[in-house]
Amino acid sequence: MFTFRPFRNADPPDIARLWNEQPPQRGLVRHLSPTAFEQTVLSKPYFDREGLIIASRDGQTVGFVHAGFGPSQDERAIDCQLGTTCMVMTSTAEAHSTLAADLLDRSESYLKSHGSQVLYGGAVGQLAPFYLGLYGGSEMPGILASDELRQKIFHEGGYGEIDRVEVLHGRIDAFRPPVNRQQLQLRRTIEVVAEYDPHCPTWWQACTTGSAERLQFHAIAKGDARVLASATFWDLEPLTSGWGVRTAGLIGLEVVEDRRREGI
Repeated sequence: MFTFRPFRNADPPDIARLWNEQPPQRGLVRHLSPTAFEQTVLSKPYFDREGLIIASRDGQTVGFVHAGFGPSQDERAIDCQLGTTCMVMTSTAEAHSTLAADLLDRSESYLKSHGSQVLYGGAVGQLAPFYLGLYGGSEMPGILASDELRQKIFHEGGYGEIDRVEVLHGRIDAFRPPVNRQQLQLRRTIEVVAEYDPHCPTWWQACTTGSAERLQFHAIAKGDARVLASATFWDLEPLTSGWGVRTAGLIGLEVVEDRRREGI
């Protein structure tokens, strides 16, 4: 018999234990610590303990589910119309029980009680209030195709695939910058400058990525100092701590409209 309750301050060690029991996969951080969980999840200003539901059996924590919401259109507040079950996880001993389905039901009830009209499985795109840096890649991808456990949970819960994103990666040591007439011309008219810890333009971006170590590059026209393009990267920690290689994630790439398709 399972019992369910909202999150308590003493729960992070048990959550970390459950997390570290999961079968290893590239998109799931390894060796999660309670501190990392607090920094990447509990520290969000919109965190609601009622949305993080803990399951126990005989006094032992055996699973949890976490529900949340995305931002309003202007990214200045939470909008509850779209709700998502960001994460659901059970102990390996309960992998074949009804626990995951029970947790998913409670997550959906929480979301509906706050006015959600559409329910999603997994955090993706703007609908990603938690777990960046613990799951996925440079951005939250929904449910990874390689994550068979959560794929099974959501499919059995009646969720269907509505879109697909690709998680791309490349090694810097294999990169060779293009050398052609177009690039040579650009280098004579543009300079690239780096900005450390750039300003977050909206409240939502400050909440989701503001605490990460970020680096933004700007392509600036030498004649009038106009910013023609920007690319923003962040340090994918702690997710990449188990990959054995320092990794940066591209989370923003923008070129002004009148200078696109020029190779900038």
